[in-house]
Amino acid sequence: MVNILSYLVCEIRTIPYLNPMRLLTSLAMAALAVFSCNPVQAQDSWKEAQTYSGIDMSGPDALANGIINCSRVPISGSALNIGTESNYLLPVSVDQAAGVIRRVEDSTTENDYLLSKPAAIDNFRKLNITDSSLKTLKWLNLSTAEKNRLSDAFKNGSSDKINSTWSAILLDRATTFQSNGLLKAEPYDLGGTPFKLAPELVGLLKQRSPVLKRFVSVMDEIMTGKPGVNLPVVYYWENEKIQGSQNIGLGAVHALKTATGYQLADLTYYSASSYYISITLHELWPVTVNGKAQTYVWRGDYVISPSIGYTRGIERMAAENIMILEVKSTIKDQINLAAKAK
Repeated sequence: MVNILSYLVCEIRTIPYLNPMRLLTSLAMAALAVFSCNPVQAQDSWKEAQTYSGIDMSGPDALANGIINCSRVPISGSALNIGTESNYLLPVSVDQAAGVIRRVEDSTTENDYLLSKPAAIDNFRKLNITDSSLKTLKWLNLSTAEKNRLSDAFKNGSSDKINSTWSAILLDRATTFQSNGLLKAEPYDLGGTPFKLAPELVGLLKQRSPVLKRFVSVMDEIMTGKPGVNLPVVYYWENEKIQGSQNIGLGAVHALKTATGYQLADLTYYSASSYYISITLHELWPVTVNGKAQTYVWRGDYVISPSIGYTRGIERMAAENIMILEVKSTIKDQINLAAKAK
């Protein structure tokens, strides 16, 4: 815990809406309290989520047959922040559910690829950036040095050079994250104040302080890059389309086994376009519904995106509704994948 607390003292002061000492106190108390609560019956352990959830919780019986409870949560601090929280059931045991979320049950999909540790250039052999795909990128999130490297590749004019340069940039970011965590990530050069990923992410989660307190142990792993406490980190890269625009991303799934289930954090720590950074937090509890072992899931999705900053009123509500639909679609895929893993 020392590394992340030291970081918060030194770096969080750069975000004016955070109170470093108050945050330190909260995190220190949370580290002692998160998993030391009074024992509860396993069937009712999901009610722990009521202490930090930003939405009304539905009980296991109300979520039977694939019902998903998902709503927006207001996140102040920055107009770029947007978030939703959800609860639902996965039709498998809690251990199997953790495997599904950690991507163990579905290690490779069409646009989603596992990374080795340490990451290797061969991990990106399926990366294929073409002139047409480059045109679909809304913008590029790059450091100053990365911009210079990519500019040189474009001057060369060779698609092979562009792909090899992209691969090298992704490899460097993946290696840095695996070794040193989000703290050492190169900031994006956005033409003004550098966008520092770690303080911006903590700044977002500070607006949902009960959630930050609950997941402080997992966040410590993310910030410092230290190995998982009791489960290995799953690293991956993805090449996908988000609302019609191509995006290349790097991510990692951190998991922690708790006294009653699991906590997981799926972090996209690098996004080339579409948004700056995102994190999806899960907490899992075993429940029995209709005589069958299932897993109760609380989930929080939080994103920092420049495009959301330009929306107001009805437009922002529309953007939030789109996010809810996308989250629900992802959860449905998760439920289907869990059903296959039985």
